[in-house]
Amino acid sequence: MSIWKKLKRLLRSRKGLIALAVILLCLTVYAVMLTGTDDETQQVMSNNETLEVISYEQLFFGLSAEGVLTLYHGLPEENQVIETFFRIDTELLKSELPESELQKLKTGIRVYNAEDYEAVLATFKPFAAEY
Repeated sequence: MSIWKKLKRLLRSRKGLIALAVILLCLTVYAVMLTGTDDETQQVMSNNETLEVISYEQLFFGLSAEGVLTLYHGLPEENQVIETFFRIDTELLKSELPESELQKLKTGIRVYNAEDYEAVLATFKPFAAEY
């Protein structure tokens, strides 16, 4: 007898609340199995979904040791990378923006909301290094 038939029978009996709890537990386990971490079932989230899951209070843009614009969970010095974007041409950046902008990028630019996120990307996109 399948698990679903057993659950249907339990629901029909007087043990309805217990059966409902069992159903919810089974559905939870099934959902966890579907979103496992192995390569075949790894769930890929878009940028916006990622940002919804992670608190904006802890998001910082920074420059990695390799010169790549990177989104961090926490300050860049803690090296908790969420996403990498593109290599920054720091020489071009130094020639076109004040030195303080590069320093902000090295120490971390806090992201408070989706608009900040998009603004930082738009600000530094013109300085993406060409390969």
